[in-house]
Amino acid sequence: MRLTSNVKFMNFYPFSDIETISPRSMLFITGDAAHSREFSQDTYRLAAEPKELHIVAGAGHVSTTAST
Repeated sequence: MRLTSNVKFMNFYPFSDIETISPRSMLFITGDAAHSREFSQDTYRLAAEPKELHIVAGAGHVSTTAST
């Protein structure tokens, strides 16, 4: 029997080393109605170039892709 926990995931803070990703390109995609939009915008501000932020009009957190 294998036991797992969420401790590593819960202790992960994505902003702590964001500047070390440069000079690799980063693309942030969020919806203008997403409850998590502020996280994308904050991370975008912290990231070094090259970077791009794309905000999808009318999209929420999980509805940023087109449905067919």
